Amino acid sequence: MAESLEQQRAKAERFMMWSKEDGLSDAIAAIKQGYMNSLVASHPTDTQGRENCYIAIGIVDKIESHINGVIGGGKLAKAELERVEHEQLTHKHLHVI
Repeated sequence: MAESLEQQRAKAERFMMWSKEDGLSDAIAAIKQGYMNSLVASHPTDTQGRENCYIAIGIVDKIESHINGVIGGGKLAKAELERVEHEQLTHKHLHVI
């Protein structure tokens, strides 16, 4: 079932709060940096370890991308809700006159 605009907006606000105020962005950056450091520090013959780091970095990127997508979708939902509200107020105002 698709989320309503209000649900999208509310979810985006929660994700923004977790991301900025609760340190999720910092945690993601630290995890990603840790994997990158491990990749760089790995021995050239440690193919499996290097591949695991590469895969982990990709997963962290996908998680970060999903979070940013939810936040971006919520911003669009908020703008659409504001547009609809403005249209309703304008339409209501025109009927009063």
